[in-house]
Amino acid sequence: GGFGSAVTVGAGVLAGVSASLVSQPGDTVLSVMTNTPGLSLYDAFSSLGLTGLFLGAGTRVWHVTGFITAQFVIYDSIKRAVGIPVAG
Repeated sequence: GGFGSAVTVGAGVLAGVSASLVSQPGDTVLSVMTNTPGLSLYDAFSSLGLTGLFLGAGTRVWHVTGFITAQFVIYDSIKRAVGIPVAG
């Protein structure tokens, strides 16, 4: 059908948002521990709390999702250009 590009972009957005949100807490804890030498993992988690683990997540989602979606679109464009079927 004619939904190939929409499927590609939708998959890219879903992958980007998922990857961003899954990796955000770990990167936030790493940043806190790097900026506070001697801080234990437990102390880093405790000082941040659940909501603190996602500080900066909005910016990260936009950044990562844009790159991943672009990669999906480029990949499918190359497949179309050489005659390989794509999703959708």
